[in-house]
This record gives sequence, structure tokens and C-alpha cells, in this order.
Amino acid sequence: MLSFTDSPPIAATEAAAPQSDQKRRVVPFHPLLFAAFPLLALYAQNVAKIPVHEIFSPLFKAAMGTLGLWLLFLLMTRHLRKAAMAASVIVLLFFSYRHILNVMPKGLHDLVLPAFLLALVCLLFAIIRTRQPLNDTTSVLNLAALVLLAPSCWDITTGLRANAIAIEQASAPAPGGNGNAKGYSATVLPQRHLSEAPQDVPDVYYIILDAYGRADRLKTYYAYDNTPFIQALEARGFTIPRHSAANYNQTPLCLASALSMNYLDERPNHRLTPEILRRMVDDNPIAAYLRKRGYHYINVWSGLEESRVTTADLVLNNQPDLSTLEGNMLGNTVMGASSTYEKKRYNEHRKRLLGGFNGLEKVAELPYPKFVFTHILAPHPPFVFGPNGEAIDPKGPLNLADASDLLQEITRAEYSRGYVAQLQYVNARVLEAVDTILRQSKHRPIIIIQGDHGSRMNLDWESLARTDLREPFSILNAYYVPDKVRRDLPDNVTPVNSFRIVLSDVFGAKYPPLPERNYYSTESHPYAFVDVTQRLAQIADSSQLAHIPAPPPKKSGDAVQSVR
Repeated sequence: MLSFTDSPPIAATEAAAPQSDQKRRVVPFHPLLFAAFPLLALYAQNVAKIPVHEIFSPLFKAAMGTLGLWLLFLLMTRHLRKAAMAASVIVLLFFSYRHILNVMPKGLHDLVLPAFLLALVCLLFAIIRTRQPLNDTTSVLNLAALVLLAPSCWDITTGLRANAIAIEQASAPAPGGNGNAKGYSATVLPQRHLSEAPQDVPDVYYIILDAYGRADRLKTYYAYDNTPFIQALEARGFTIPRHSAANYNQTPLCLASALSMNYLDERPNHRLTPEILRRMVDDNPIAAYLRKRGYHYINVWSGLEESRVTTADLVLNNQPDLSTLEGNMLGNTVMGASSTYEKKRYNEHRKRLLGGFNGLEKVAELPYPKFVFTHILAPHPPFVFGPNGEAIDPKGPLNLADASDLLQEITRAEYSRGYVAQLQYVNARVLEAVDTILRQSKHRPIIIIQGDHGSRMNLDWESLARTDLREPFSILNAYYVPDKVRRDLPDNVTPVNSFRIVLSDVFGAKYPPLPERNYYSTESHPYAFVDVTQRLAQIADSSQLAHIPAPPPKKSGDAVQSVR
């Protein structure tokens, strides 16, 4: 137990200082800057992925916590600069704990926390016991905090400006285009749906199951026979094209392309950004077209920024306990490294997944015509459900890594077992949701269930050469649609054409189908598209698996984990 009774009062300390130091009293402000630094640094690396409003709440909480520490030590020491130094030491160590843990060998992890606490106590003891006025030290710390913050502030400022310019350009109508089908363009919310909508039109459901692979690829890569699930869907009236493929291999690209009913490379010469892709998902031409016919636009949110919807008339499952930024930031702290916190995060993730399925069952009861879009982050990792819905907590902190990134942490056998177990539970919940929708619907609905992309155990995030294209591009694609749509669905239909066919055949729209194409891109250059359509066609019937070299060592960094 530290005792502060021997620490000289501020008056005695100042009296012992040289007269020149008494006249030059530096005001400390470094604790607040050090508290802001890790948050702003993380946001600066993800400024294109996360809306700026998400930074305000964690910044406020960090500032209040730091001020509380500062005040506590001020009451103990009656010395403003000592208290500020003590607060800064605690703040810096608190936010850097996970980084310290990551650079230590795993065999020493159990020793990190005791060493961390010992170092903290020694530093605080040295600060409290010093008799120096700390003017020079405070000046250095103030300057160091400013220098640390400057690059992040610059990156945030330039990033926000670049995003604003890109969004302004993307919002402009495409030359010769057809409105929203050629990119992002804001729609007008209708004011009176119920009085305008006919009551004999079908509800429309678009259900995205993240990383749900095609049955033949599940058998090849995971030794899992998904035939019972496919037959259960067919028994309920679904048509399942046997050679469906994704248009892209990353979720934001897949969603934006499918809901805009267009290829992203056909947009005008405007720079794509995560926010533009999100807006293409949010305010999409399918919802706009159906709204003109009296439909409500309903979203059951996944909790991911990539599929956040703000223009819907109703959003369910939309209250995450922590924002993306807060969750990732807390994961780097002492608190975030605790097993209790990690378990809490996995429980929240399970709750979010269950909320997606529960939301589908709730909206089925709503009496008015509706277009329902939901993106459920499963069977995509992390693998948090067993085949019967039992809770599973993977080792380490919650993250959304998959493909070559996840294979840096688990074996292929563990990947395969976890994926299959979670897929089995997803199958059961999908059938329950479908049965509820069919039972509650007054008129035969339209239901499209798709994998945005396939499973990705054999995808390398930075190398096309090390990727077996057959797996990530082969998707589940199931249609509960009228007979005319069923007849017009090609066996190799891709998501970009799903609603072109549905809107044309059911509602009389004029959206001719586009050529079926497939594009690969890396994690570091997601918009540098490589057309792999021909390559995929050439290897599609190969019975031999390509040899996939081991992925390179995982990169370090503070990028926010988001689904890709």
C-alpha cells in the first residue's frame, strides 16, 4: 500500500525549487491528449470505414476518465504537474496493454499482467516522491503529446475531405444512366404507405448469409454434405441454381453490386470508398423502385458498418452495446484483455446473430407490403455456435478475421470444424425463419436467400496465385419466386442479376440481365478488380484441388476488424 503522507505539499515543493522555476510554471495538458491519441490514431486508419460521429462518444468517455484520474491524484499530491504525469502514465499503459501482450512470446503472457502492474506502481511511486517542480518534464510531455496527435489529425482531416468529395461525385447522376441503378442517389421517403399501397402484392425478402458456400464446394472443401438443407428448401418451393457464383469476393463489394443491380467497374470514373459502398447498400434502387409502389423498406441490421441502413422506414436489431470503434479500442486495453470481457463480446456477437433471425420472424407479422433486407454475419467466422446452437467462445479477443488471416491463428481442421458446425445451426434457423414467413404471409412472398460470397478457407487476402477461386466465388443462391422468374433464372445466375430478373418479371420493370462476371481483389487494394470470369470457368469442373501455399506472416496494425 502506497502512503502519500510523506509527500511534501505543493507549497513546500515550490519553495524548494529555484526562483526561476517558481516564476515559470508550465500548465500540463498532456493527459487529455494522450487519452485522445489511441482513439484518434485508430480512427485515422479507418476514417473511410467508420462515420465520424462514432469518435465523439469514446473521446468524451476517455476525457472524463482521464480527468477523474487527474483529480484523484491532485487530491493525493496537491501538485498539479505530478497528478498530470500520474494520469498520463496510467492512460498510456491502459491503452497499450494489448500491444504489449501481442509482442511478447505466448509462453510469457501470464507474466505480462504482474510485470505491467509492478511497472505501474514503480512509476507512480517515483512521480509522487519526486521533489522536482517538473516544469521541463511537463513541457516535454506536452510537446510529445502534440507531436503524437498531429499525424492522426492530419490523416483524419484529409480523409474526411476525400470522402466528402468522393460522395459528392458519386451522388451526381451518371451520364446517360438510369438513376440509382448507376450508383448512389438519394431517394425520397414516402409519407403514406398504407393508404397508397395495394394489399395484394407480394412481400419481398432479401436475406444475405455471409460466406455461405455452394453445396458442391462444401462437400469438396469441408467434406460436408449439405443436401438435406437444399432438399428442405426445395420441398418448401425454392429453386436453387446449381452453379451460382458471387460477383466479388468481399462483402461490401458484393452487397453494393447486388443492391445497385450493377457492376462497380461500370460506375462513372469516381473513386469508390467504404462509405459510398455503404450508401449504395443503404439507399438502393430496389427499395426506391418498390417504394413507389407503396412498399415499406425494412432492414434487420447485422451490426456492421458495411450494411448500416439509415433510409429504411423500420430498422430492427439496431442497438449494438458498443460501436465498432469502441469495441476495437477497448480490446487493446487491460480491461479488453480479460477473459470476462472477451466472453462478453462473444455473447454480444451471438445476440446480434440471433437478432437477425428473430427480426425476420417479427417483420413477417407486419400487415403492409414490405421489402426486407437483412445481412446475417454467419456462417462467417468467428465460429460462436455449435451445430445445435450451443455457445462456443473461440480463443482470444473477438475479431472477424477469416481466410488467410484466420489461418494464422487456427488450423485448417479447426477452421473446417467451426465453419460446418456454425453452418448447421444457420441451416436450422433459416428454415425456421422461412416457415414463419410463409405462415404469416397473406400472399405468396418473394424470398431470395444468398451467400454474399462463398466460404473462404482457401482464399488468400493478398495473393490471387495462392487463392483457389472455386471456393470464395461459389455461393448458395435460393429463390422462392413466381414461375416466370423461376424459368428465367439461369443455372449460373449471379447476385447482380437477381433483382433485375425479379423486378422485370414480377413488376414490369425494364432491367435487362447483365453478363455474369466475377472479380477478385485483395484486402489492401479492394477496388483494383481482376476479372476472373474466364479463369473461374476454366477451373470450375476440375476435380483436383489446387495446391494452396501457406499464407505469409500476418501483418500487424490497428485497422478495425470489419467483415470483408
